[in-house]
Amino acid sequence: VYGLYVRGNAPITEELSVYGLLGFGAAEISIDVGNESEDLDESGLSYGLGVQYDVNEELSIVLDYVGYDLHDDYKFSTYNTGVQMV
Repeated sequence: VYGLYVRGNAPITEELSVYGLLGFGAAEISIDVGNESEDLDESGLSYGLGVQYDVNEELSIVLDYVGYDLHDDYKFSTYNTGVQMV
């Protein structure tokens, strides 16, 4: 799974901000049901919401949700955590 996003930030306090994501996502998906198997290579709209907490000027903690709308029958989402260093 990968994506490319535009991110819009909205500060809540000096250390805390929320953000929205909108962009393009893609995934290679393998589906196995019984003796049936299907491999998909799909791409399309992806979107998300997140929160960023700046621990100090050089370190931030981020939490976000990203939804992938890649195929009419297959939609999924991820929850991500991370650390950003400047």
